[in-house]
Amino acid sequence: MCLIGINQCAGQLYGASLFNEKYQNEIPKVYGCVTTADAWKFMLLENNVVKIDRTTYYKNDLGKILAVFNQIIAYYRELLGEK
Repeated sequence: MCLIGINQCAGQLYGASLFNEKYQNEIPKVYGCVTTADAWKFMLLENNVVKIDRTTYYKNDLGKILAVFNQIIAYYRELLGEK
């Protein structure tokens, strides 16, 4: 399982949230991930709560990993009003 880096990623998500707050960027969800290159874990900070995806994605599941990234990109595009 891909647990190394979870705490660091959580700290970075919180730092990004503080940065957004300081510059009055209303971004309610901040996403992140940790990887060993073989295994991937995705995370989300929302309302000062870190949520960790229960699924561990492995490098042979490239389509699933790209689908997660696609969902994250779609969220930010919608938030920013882009097509």
